[in-house]
Amino acid sequence: MKKELVNHPIHYNLPDRKECIVEMEEKYGTFITAIFCLTNAYKYLYRAGTKDGNSKEQDIQKAKWYYNWVDSKKMPIFEMVNKGSIDEPRDEQLLYLELSNELKEEEENVENGCSNSRNEQKVQRRGRNSRSA
Repeated sequence: MKKELVNHPIHYNLPDRKECIVEMEEKYGTFITAIFCLTNAYKYLYRAGTKDGNSKEQDIQKAKWYYNWVDSKKMPIFEMVNKGSIDEPRDEQLLYLELSNELKEEEENVENGCSNSRNEQKVQRRGRNSRSA
């Protein structure tokens, strides 16, 4: 049996406890948990395909899981920001839209077999920079 690493992995579902994301939302509220999910989705897109043991496809699916969690709350990010303590909701709306667009772009790259995604370009640049140092 293949170990589930994206949707409800066992290490986030401990015996006699609720799933971690459920406990987070109960403890910190939807707003804070959504901000966590958005930043986590960004992290997975940023590093997609660069961490040993994680494929690009897996990282994109993890980013999509976190993005979809926020989206499932049916609470537009600007409303969430207005209920929180962030001063500039326009910036948060843009972050949400940018993340959505990056996620779609990376998924399309994987589907189309494109090998020149942003992350691969970053890795190539890092390699060149470390050689020139």
